[in-house]
Amino acid sequence: MSEESFRKIKPLGKGGFAETYLVEVVDEAIQKEFGVSECVIKIPLDSFKEIALAHEIEMISIVHQQFKSVKSYNIVRYLGFTSFEGKIVMAMEYARGGSLRDRIGEIDYQRRLPLIEALDITEQVLEALVLIHNENIIHRDIKPENIMFDEGAVKVCDLGIARFLRAEELAFTRTGSLLYMPPEIHQNKGATFTSDIWSVGVCLYEMLTGELPFVGRNVRETDISALIQAICQAQLKEARALCPDIPNDISAVISRALQRDPARRFQSAAEMLRVLRLYRQVSEDPIVMEILSIREQMGIPGQTAAVEARLRRLMGLFPDDIRIYKHLGELYNRCQRYPDAIAALKKGIELAPEDADLYWNLFLSYHKNRQPRNAQTAFAKATQLGLDASLQRYGEMLLQAPAND
Repeated sequence: MSEESFRKIKPLGKGGFAETYLVEVVDEAIQKEFGVSECVIKIPLDSFKEIALAHEIEMISIVHQQFKSVKSYNIVRYLGFTSFEGKIVMAMEYARGGSLRDRIGEIDYQRRLPLIEALDITEQVLEALVLIHNENIIHRDIKPENIMFDEGAVKVCDLGIARFLRAEELAFTRTGSLLYMPPEIHQNKGATFTSDIWSVGVCLYEMLTGELPFVGRNVRETDISALIQAICQAQLKEARALCPDIPNDISAVISRALQRDPARRFQSAAEMLRVLRLYRQVSEDPIVMEILSIREQMGIPGQTAAVEARLRRLMGLFPDDIRIYKHLGELYNRCQRYPDAIAALKKGIELAPEDADLYWNLFLSYHKNRQPRNAQTAFAKATQLGLDASLQRYGEMLLQAPAND
């Protein structure tokens, strides 16, 4: 044992590829290389997997380097390959907070998570996938067992492990990988980056409903072929139909991620992440969607009175929100009601005296209203507060020319 690089501390789990152990790094050279005194090692279950792993290292060394280059707050750090107990093993950092499976419970006995917690976990998984996919690596095995927690961070693990599994092993492991695999893998059509999107959708559905899409509960009592058939053919019961407290927008995000046609899913992790972040922004800010709608209406001829009424209503509800005064100023400038624009923008400046955009719009109002001294003062203040360089150049041009209505 003294000649080994590691000393086992405790078993962490067993999957279709390997047994996982928390170990102490006792070899000083390995400890220096990995930069840790403890880590997780995956020991292949049989000689086939060890041969596959060795072949992968030998024949596709670039992938080995990719694994090591993918570094992120949201990815369990891959440390490298070495030997232990006569086998080639894979080493990675230890995430001390357990897995998402620990948090939601075993299949058929899952607990629902609060919406904000589920979205936060999903966003961090997607952030990890953005980096993984940028390295042209498909994870292939996103599931609660491979979503870990460590000091407040969500971390994806088993990066690339699925490439070492036979197809039938991916479809049937103790932890149930088949339940998170998209139809194209079950149907032997091959995995794509959107295959990982499907798996994220399954996890989000499970976190919010306490069930798995297409197969529901009683999974452990169901024949494997029936489960695969359901995943490939059964109609999806939308998350909101199962749990009415799930917002429509989030239910729609899940349904899009779970489209059987990969072309109809989100086409990248970044795209799905943007949509979820927009929802979070809107849900945490009660007037974002109203402002977006108002901006669209501002571009429609003959809608000035209706837009003004909507902004005035918002002002009554949110009198301290400077965005309302910015948009009122813009609206009045568009319809040449410059005194009204000046009054609205000055009110906004009272609330936010360090806002460069407010001073920029005030400059435009003064310039159009032929008040050059006031225009110069407002422009100077906007520039001092950090006006965009292109707007600064445009403002300087305007100051050299007479106002034009």
